Amino acid sequence: MADVSYGTDNSSPEVHDEISFSLANDGVGPARLRAMEFAYNGKPMRDPVEFIHDCCAAEAKAAAKNLTFTTDRVDGVLRPGEKRRFIRLARTEQNAPLWARLNKERWKVAVRTCYCSIFDDCWVFDSRAEQPAEVKNCPADWTKFTAQ
Repeated sequence: MADVSYGTDNSSPEVHDEISFSLANDGVGPARLRAMEFAYNGKPMRDPVEFIHDCCAAEAKAAAKNLTFTTDRVDGVLRPGEKRRFIRLARTEQNAPLWARLNKERWKVAVRTCYCSIFDDCWVFDSRAEQPAEVKNCPADWTKFTAQ
């Protein structure tokens, strides 16, 4: 069975001082990611640009010329043991104020994702809940987050 989880870090094995938001499959089977809702301060975000603007507008504007962050897909298949960092921002001299602000604001993020097994059994993982909830169908009314 697949078992999807959400995490946020401010360092990675590859890059020190890198903020990331990630989904991981901690289960034994593949997880087919169907939809994800990413909320900041209770407001669903459509994409990383909207999130950075809402959480850190002044700092993002100051770093805009040199602002580079990496995104990855939040849909598709997540293999057992795979961790997908769907937003990554490495700290640089130019974006240090943005990085510091994002490091504080990342704790105000909540994530829900709907995923299914290869047998079409589906669950909703909510980072605010203790356990995933089994569902017949993935919710259609979410504001879907796309990390493109």
